[in-house]
Order: sequence, then C-alpha cells, then structure tokens
Amino acid sequence: KKIYPEFLNNDNDRKNLSNNIKDIFDIIEPEDITRKMNKAYSYVYQLPCHLRGERNIYERQIKMMSKIEGLQLSFINRTCCGQSGMFGFKKDNYELSMEIANENLLKIANNPALMVVTPCPTCKLRVENFCSKKAKHPLEIVLK
Repeated sequence: KKIYPEFLNNDNDRKNLSNNIKDIFDIIEPEDITRKMNKAYSYVYQLPCHLRGERNIYERQIKMMSKIEGLQLSFINRTCCGQSGMFGFKKDNYELSMEIANENLLKIANNPALMVVTPCPTCKLRVENFCSKKAKHPLEIVLK
C-alpha cells in the first residue's frame, strides 16, 4: 500500500493504486467471525518486522482471532525471524540471519503454545524449520 505506488511516476496512478490495495483483514469484519474451536488451543503470535508499522493490519488480525471461542493467543515482543525477505535464504547471509533471529526463535520454541500464527510466509518457513512448530497464517485460523 505504501511501497508499490513509489514505483509509479504519475501522482494519480499512485493515489489510485494506494487507495485500492487492501489487506484481506480490511475486508472481513470482526462481526463475521463465529468460529468455535472444539477444544482450547494455544497459539503464539509472531509479528513480522514489516508489519510493525502497520498497526491497523495486525490489530485487526488479533481482534478477529480473539473472537474465536477456545483460542488462546499469546505474544512475544520483538520476534524478528531474521529472514528479511530473501536475505536469510542466501548462503552468504544465513549465519548472520540466524544470529539475528536466534534469541527470538528460542522464545517461540520455548513458548508453551502448540502452534505459531504469523502473516508472513518467510517467517512461517523460518519458524517451522527452527522451532519444529507448525505455523499458520491468521486467515487460516479465522476462516477454518
């Protein structure tokens, strides 16, 4: 919503694109969430670095997940996974990316939650590989 318009030269095109980019959680209304879990289930929410400044997006995700009966959601502050898009996949960067992520991934691994929820696919991959916990996108939790 903020970055893609920068690639356009025309101000009208920029404004039009920015106004029309939506996150799925901008479309779903919290009142639409009626899901109940068969048993209590605990998740830890991993906030990706690139969404830290997008408070509206992750707050809506959390608000919708909190509407699900039986869902226990915990949070870990400052949980960088070290991936930074493709950075952590590159051989030359892998060791540094793991140093960046190590403390935070250990917090996730040691959290009693059974699963991780994160809106970032690269965080999902890193968490699943390092922590041996399954990770899901918030949409999978909300709409299952």
